[in-house]
Order: sequence, then structure tokens, then C-alpha cells
Amino acid sequence: MATYTQFKLEIPYFISTFEQHKKIKPQLMEILSRQKYLSSHNPVESVGQSDWYVDPGTPREYWEFLYPMIDDHMKPIYNQVGYDVYQYVNYWTNKYSYNDKLNWHTHRGSNWASVYFVDMPNKKQSTLIKTIQGNIIQPEVEEGMILTIPSNIQHCSPASDNSVKTIIAFNIW
Repeated sequence: MATYTQFKLEIPYFISTFEQHKKIKPQLMEILSRQKYLSSHNPVESVGQSDWYVDPGTPREYWEFLYPMIDDHMKPIYNQVGYDVYQYVNYWTNKYSYNDKLNWHTHRGSNWASVYFVDMPNKKQSTLIKTIQGNIIQPEVEEGMILTIPSNIQHCSPASDNSVKTIIAFNIW
């Protein structure tokens, strides 16, 4: 049997305030209202509206609108972790309503995963992160912020309360 030594490593994660949020939120919410969505209810997730399962060829007007601003915002963060060159490998939006949730998961095929909290009246609905040791971290994020974590770290979206939460998630490698 192989032997190994385990070293504890803190999870690097970033919380950034998306400065354009207040200015663009009304227009972004209008664009999101026109997006084609499907619902998903299975043992891993219960999401009332998501475009994750919508045909990838379906236009994502919200990403066309948001991409230049998000990319400018994220460049310094990606540069800080050593990525001078990166590519967005996917992006999607989820609208959570009462009791919707997304269980513990990781994002394969990417290096960093980000969540932009577009509409989140209750801070307790933020993404949870699980450390290798099994500890749960609830980063202090609020509407208008972006949480960025290594994509191989387990995370989840806890069951929502009576309020609606809208996020746009995106991954890079």
C-alpha cells in the first residue's frame, strides 16, 4: 500500500464586488426574463429555471451583454492566480425559487468556477464551500458580488427560502 503525507491547504477563493452591478441590474434582469429556461428536479438538483440544459446553440443574450464587463472585471483575479491566458468554457444562469437547491458538486473540465449573484435578497442563500477536511465555509457575499473558487472544490447552493435568487455562473481554464 502506498504511503503519503497529507498537508492542510486553505482553499483559495476570491470575493469581488462587480462595480457595474447597480447600473446594469435592471437591464440584465430584463434580458434574463427573455432567456429560454428548463427546470431540473433530480437527486442532485432542484432548480425551477436554468439554461444549463437548454441547447448550447440557443443564444444567451445575457452573456453577450455581460461578457465585456465581466471579462474586464475578472482579468486581475485570473492574473493574480497565474492565468495570463484563459478561456471561458461555459456559462449559465439559474433562478432559484422556494426550496430550490443544488447539492454538493464540482465543475469538471475547468480550473476556476465563478458565481455572480445577480439577485439575492437573503445573504444566507449564498454558495457554500466544503474543505477537504469536510468543514463548511459560507463566504460573506451579497448581491452584486462574484465568488470565484477552484472548480475542483465541492460547493452547493442551499435550499432557498421564500425569496428568489438569480445567479450567472461561469468557468474558465
